[in-house]
Amino acid sequence: GGMRIKRILHNEGTGDADLVTEYSYDESNGHSSGHLYSKPTYVQIVRNDYLRDAGIEVISQPGTNYCSAEGYEFCTTTGAPLSGPYLISPTSLRPMETTQGNHIGYNEVKILSAGNGYTVYRYYGSNTWDQDTKDVANRIVELGYVPSAPAPNFPAPPPVTDFKRGQIKYEGYFNQSGQLLKENYFYYEYTDNPLRTPAVITASGTYYAGLPTFYDLYSSKLTKTTAQERIFQSPTIFSENTTDSYFESNLHNQPTRKYTTNSKGQVVESKSKYASDLVPVSCTTLTDGYSAYQAACVSCLTQYNQSRVATGHSTAFWKYWDYQALLKCRSQARISFYMARKNYFNPSIAGSYSNCLNTAKGSADVNLKPIFELRDKFINAPVEITTWKGGNLISALYTSFGYSSSLPGMIYPTKARKINFSSIAAIFSPVSINGSTLTSDSRYEDEASIKIEGGNIVESVAKDGVATSYIWGYSNTLPVVKAV
Repeated sequence: GGMRIKRILHNEGTGDADLVTEYSYDESNGHSSGHLYSKPTYVQIVRNDYLRDAGIEVISQPGTNYCSAEGYEFCTTTGAPLSGPYLISPTSLRPMETTQGNHIGYNEVKILSAGNGYTVYRYYGSNTWDQDTKDVANRIVELGYVPSAPAPNFPAPPPVTDFKRGQIKYEGYFNQSGQLLKENYFYYEYTDNPLRTPAVITASGTYYAGLPTFYDLYSSKLTKTTAQERIFQSPTIFSENTTDSYFESNLHNQPTRKYTTNSKGQVVESKSKYASDLVPVSCTTLTDGYSAYQAACVSCLTQYNQSRVATGHSTAFWKYWDYQALLKCRSQARISFYMARKNYFNPSIAGSYSNCLNTAKGSADVNLKPIFELRDKFINAPVEITTWKGGNLISALYTSFGYSSSLPGMIYPTKARKINFSSIAAIFSPVSINGSTLTSDSRYEDEASIKIEGGNIVESVAKDGVATSYIWGYSNTLPVVKAV
């Protein structure tokens, strides 16, 4: 399962005793928190969905007939599945799954510092293997002779990804006597990407050469996290803060909203808008071909179902060729979609998404063009951050960006702007694109102007007009003069 740290001895060289840090990987019940993240299968009966769906009826072995109805490799002369053939392997029939290069992951780690208490960390493991801990291998061959409960496909596709695996789940901080001082709980929500990539895995062998198993590859986006913090004054008295973070943009993976709730039930909300969020409306309405691809796939399946019930198509011959037509139709739909996506991101094609962004950048004003430049450089800087309480705006910060005078093409913050409230406000105009200009709330006032050269601040001017300047030395790494 991989090497694990057991103990660290740290010596300052002053003659004092070693500082000892020890690591334990057991759960509170004394059992190891290690989990095998995939179990090897050494014996499996040959069954495949493609054999079932395509209906290939051939004589595979003298005295036995191909069993296409359920997808088994062999049947008796009466059509009943044989108790075989079995694949028997000295290693797992499909590669073992790993986490950070090892087949085992540990869901709990306890770190003890001599004389300074200890900390407990728990992590999310596998939705499958955390529940199935009775054995270290699959010992029962699933036959599944009935269509409602078929045996697994051979070759087996990769298992479904556990997107939360390895994420922190709990932190507990204890003093030397074992009293809980603080704890944090973490929760995550993911949304699967509806756009999936068709994939296939095949095997080679005497009786099953080329058997394909079709599956989908897909990603998943983190859409919400929840962090609960509890600070204990005593074992039964504690204060609690809960922060819900939402990741709502399809253009980046940064949090766009946060809600913080304290022990009194008071809620403070913050909203963030980033450079990647500022896209002209005319560009967001362009199609990338996905809707057409979905419609084409539905049409392929409709044609297949109609063909299967057509007159004379009940034979194994037509079953096979109807299924091949379905695969070809889906492949052609995928090719068309791939070309549409390729053109969608081709800046040289008029009407494409990338061309729309380039056109907007060319006509943008001095405030908007640097925002487009940040996006082109994959710098997703926050542009506006607002804070709300009870549905009312209590603070707003806006950062203007501009080009560097000494490094052409480089973008730096140029102004920090803020709304100074005499009272809370319910009405607010967030930063947005209007034609070729960047608009913001009219109540923003300059807090400071900033000049950055070579990655360092060389001057900042506060709203009272007082300027602070810096001269940098040591190869532009350290300030040597500050003048106010």
